[in-house]
Amino acid sequence: MSLKTAKQGLLSICLVLYLFFSYHMAIAAKPLPDDLAWASLRPTIELFWKESQDAPHQAKQDAWEIIALLKDFIHSYPESSHVAEAYYILGEAYAAVSYFPEAIAHWKIVTRDFPDTPWASQALTSIVLELEKKGESGRLRGFYKEIIKQYPDSSAAKAAWVSLAIDALSRGHQALVAKYVKQLESSDPEIHVTVPRFLDLKARLLSAMGQEAKARENWLQYLNLTHSREEKAGALFRIAESFRRERMFQKARKYYSIVKLDYRNLPEALFARFRLYQMDQKFRSLKTVHYADKERDDSDRIFLDEIIKKYPTHPLTQEVEYEAIYHRFRQGKYIEVLQQCSKFLNRMHDAPFAERVLKLAKLTKQALFSSNYTLKGLEEIIKGLSQTEQSIQNSELRNLCREAREELWMRYIRRLAAKGEHEKSLMELWRFAKEFATSIHMPKLLELGRASLLSLDRRSLNAGTHLELLNFHYDHQESIVRYLENPEHYLYIGRAWESLYCPEAAQRAYYHGLALNPKKDLKEKILFKLASAALKVDEIKGAQGALSLLPEKSLEREEGLYLKARLSFGKGKYESSFEQAKKGLYLPVSNNGLKRKFMKLYFDSALKLGNWQQAQDLLFQWEEQLTKEELATLFRRLGDEAFRLGYKDVAYEAYNNLFSIDPDDEMASMRLALSALDTGRRDISQLQLQALTQADDPLLKKAASQLLENQKFWQGPARQFKKAVGGQM
Repeated sequence: MSLKTAKQGLLSICLVLYLFFSYHMAIAAKPLPDDLAWASLRPTIELFWKESQDAPHQAKQDAWEIIALLKDFIHSYPESSHVAEAYYILGEAYAAVSYFPEAIAHWKIVTRDFPDTPWASQALTSIVLELEKKGESGRLRGFYKEIIKQYPDSSAAKAAWVSLAIDALSRGHQALVAKYVKQLESSDPEIHVTVPRFLDLKARLLSAMGQEAKARENWLQYLNLTHSREEKAGALFRIAESFRRERMFQKARKYYSIVKLDYRNLPEALFARFRLYQMDQKFRSLKTVHYADKERDDSDRIFLDEIIKKYPTHPLTQEVEYEAIYHRFRQGKYIEVLQQCSKFLNRMHDAPFAERVLKLAKLTKQALFSSNYTLKGLEEIIKGLSQTEQSIQNSELRNLCREAREELWMRYIRRLAAKGEHEKSLMELWRFAKEFATSIHMPKLLELGRASLLSLDRRSLNAGTHLELLNFHYDHQESIVRYLENPEHYLYIGRAWESLYCPEAAQRAYYHGLALNPKKDLKEKILFKLASAALKVDEIKGAQGALSLLPEKSLEREEGLYLKARLSFGKGKYESSFEQAKKGLYLPVSNNGLKRKFMKLYFDSALKLGNWQQAQDLLFQWEEQLTKEELATLFRRLGDEAFRLGYKDVAYEAYNNLFSIDPDDEMASMRLALSALDTGRRDISQLQLQALTQADDPLLKKAASQLLENQKFWQGPARQFKKAVGGQM
């Protein structure tokens, strides 16, 4: 065979082979029905992904349409290679309309029935994110282990291993996770393709090891591989956190701002706002001039509280709570600070921020002590501390709150006393004593309470409100006896009773005061008062007993000498009382009231002894010092006593002096008329009686008329009759 013929034969064979394979390849390239159906869905799916990233609200509106289309596709092509992706997107669509149980159910179908597809790791990631939002970390770990056990070599199992490693890293098992990451990379160099979240794990590990730049490279690579909006927001936020840790605040601010603006409906957006808030606060604190901005402060507080309410279990929420508490501290809302500290420690007493919260509580206590409150403000603070203390479970915080309340309550009591609000001060003191009975400050506080009680007593006595003093004592007798028993207080109680003309009750108060072992000077005062009260009701033995307890020197002084004279008078020893009163009159007595008592006792003793001249001389000596009414009373008594005992001239002189004091006194005029008549001074008597016929008192008017008629009779017929019988009548 020639070369030419051979070449032609070879070309013929090649042509036949080419035509054969071209034909069959054309047949193989013909699209299948499920591919065509899926291709028709692709624009709708891409639109949904775009809306999920850029316009979540719109994605929520369109989700039901794509749910219906995907369900129809799965029903029509159950064996299609696109079913795994369809189930995954169904889960995302249900999540968009907040049907989370349905979403998780569809993602689980992907991990269970299609574990070797790339969608298995994506579905697992979505399940992880959703359960983490609910704080169901325990349920997650069980789910991971189940997947690993059932599909040990699948993509889903690798994704589960990655999730378990991230969980372990968050709990501080850095060395173990580093070892596992190395093993995964060695066994599967392309694991970041089949399980993109491996890049997130690796970045977190590098960050924990201090290799922030390499960590950020892995997160940036992860951003290009993940479809999940939540994962993208998380990666961007962690990049910002990485820059923040390296104090590269401008770059951190850039990424926080991206998260804040582009992922508004996700938790990371709020936490990005929180980090930006912290940066702004730091900038504001560096300013040399600060301006109060209540509106902004309130807005910040509402914003921080919103994060805490929405995401109570998020890892960063503890830090947000601390900032919210510190924000209130800066505003001076110290009771709210302690209340928030209490809530934080009641829930998370061993949390990373617990120590910082306790430290802030201690600073709050110092701030409470250094603040200058009004009385009303102090009252509100004490009330707030009391309510807060009842809800605190942490013993250290409870003790701190109790110490603050104790100190501020004592200040409140002192300030009330200093302001003169003694009654309120005492009421607060008694309440304080019941709660802080073992306080080391109680002795000084009770001393203050006794001083307040005595101040209240003196104020009432000086104002003449004796009944108020007694009412307060008996209304609060139990508390006074328990905490503030004081002999001086019972001295004032006795004085109040005496002022109300109740000497028996006064004596009981004085006896009570003596039973409390008063000091020497106070004891003498009480004994003097006891003797005086006893003499008022003629209890001679009681008065004598009280005076017998007094030193002789005290009895030689003004008050002692007076009481001795009173006792002598009460016992009928008028000569002794006269001499003692006379001695008292010539003592340099500083108390004018006591001088008057001596004078009156001297006068009474003189009357009893019939020393009329001494009594009358005393009245003329004291004429200028006595009131008109007092002088009239004493002259009346002198006249009446002398008239009773038959000393007619003494009586006449006394009544004449009485009449000269007040000529309009009709009774004084009648006394003078009778005395004048009795002493043979008929002209004077007739003149007085004639005036009394015009008296206002009808009885005196009638008596005067009858006396005049009587005199007329004796000067007329009776006188003639007397002469007729020889002057014998």
